Amino acid sequence: PFPYRADRLRFLQMDGRFLAFRDATFDIVYSLSSIEHFGGFDGAHAAVADMARVLKPGGILALATEYCLPGPAHHEAFQPAQVHALLRHPGLALVAPLDERVWERYDVHPVDLRVNPHQTPHMVVTDLGARFTSIFAFLRKR
Repeated sequence: PFPYRADRLRFLQMDGRFLAFRDATFDIVYSLSSIEHFGGFDGAHAAVADMARVLKPGGILALATEYCLPGPAHHEAFQPAQVHALLRHPGLALVAPLDERVWERYDVHPVDLRVNPHQTPHMVVTDLGARFTSIFAFLRKR
């Protein structure tokens, strides 16, 4: 609905674990709630490693993913220890500490994804007994 440089935009299809770009190509790389769908922890770990590979030194990785709250695990959300492992890539450093308790500072009413998957706004969701939210981390390439 607005003018843009069509000659500067290309849509590419590829596997997020194996990005088809040269090393140190980008100043910024971002992933918004998608790595949890790349084959569990191992697929997400591979995706973070490849995003780090294509970042220039000093570049920023903006990474959002699903984060399990206390209770049962969920197949499309990471446990806190897994999130920490994903963020501990040797070539990346957190720009600021991860705030894992944001959701506790608000009057949260979890949205049941099985009852109303499109209800917004929401900060916490439930699915099959698991409760989860999202985290957003910014990491700088060393």
